[in-house]
Formats: sequence, C-alpha cells, structure tokens
Amino acid sequence: METRLFLSAGAACALALAPAARAVNGAQPGGHGAANASMGGAAIALPLDAEAAANNPAGLALVPSSMTAGVQVFHGNSSSEYALPGNDLSNRNTAPAPEGGVNWHASSDWTLGLSVDTGGAGSDYRHPALPLPGADNAKASLAVIELLPSAAWRPREDLAFGLSLNLARESFEARGVIVP
Repeated sequence: METRLFLSAGAACALALAPAARAVNGAQPGGHGAANASMGGAAIALPLDAEAAANNPAGLALVPSSMTAGVQVFHGNSSSEYALPGNDLSNRNTAPAPEGGVNWHASSDWTLGLSVDTGGAGSDYRHPALPLPGADNAKASLAVIELLPSAAWRPREDLAFGLSLNLARESFEARGVIVP
C-alpha cells in the first residue's frame, strides 16, 4: 500500500513539473492550419476544413463546401554560445502566419479548392555573431507563402483522388553570420 502511494505521488509530481511539449517541422508547424498542426499532421488522413488541400488534396472531397481563415503564431526563443567561450547569442521572436482556404463541390464527384499557407522563421541577435570590427549585427529571416489550387475526384464514397499545384515564393536573408 505504501509503495503504491509513493509511486502515485512520484508520478503526480513528475507530471506537474514536466515542461510543455512543443514541436515544429523546420520553419513550418506539423500541419497546415491551426487545428491540423495541433494534431501533429494527422490531417493527411483526417481532413478537417477547407485547408485540406495543403495537407492532402484528396481531402477536399471529404469536407463540405466552405471557407476557412486563420492565423498561427510562432513564438521562438533560442540561445547559444557561438564560436568563442562567453560569446552568447540569444533571440526571442514572435511572428504571425496567416492561412486559409476555400473549397467548392462543383458536382457530386468533383471538388475544387484553393489553400493559402505561410511560414518562416527569423532571428535578430542585435549584435555581431563574433566581436569583430565592422561586423554587421547577426540576423536572418525566412518567409514562405504557398498557394495551392486543387481538384479532387471522388468516384466512390470510400475513395478520393486529389491533385494540387504548389505555387510557392520563398525569401531568405542573412547578415552578420560568420562561419568560423
């Protein structure tokens, strides 16, 4: 009895003190759309809304005609000791990422849609990466926007095929980064 109580109390303390788990897939969350990202990308097999084409174009056939708009907010903290002892770099960045989609059932078998997704990352360390005379402040930014015109065909109730054209624009800039 005492062992069980001790183990239960230890497990409760471990759960209470555990930090929140967070994940990101590079510069994009684990799924397109806030609900999809919260499911860790499971929307590939379980479409939820008009943004389905960004995860799996066939999913458009499985959601009703609709429009979706949203914003995911990325908040990142980073720190490191770069190249030299005591050369600490730290960064805190918060950025909104708008997203959305629209889909329309053109017939009982065909669905058309457009998904819009954005992502990216950035940092501004507000001083040079290495303390060298004339070096720029270390900063970098990555911005991505994707437009996905899509079509889905559903020949049977339990089968759908989809096709998307991923039109993407990406911009990257880095300054003051010195590779030792």
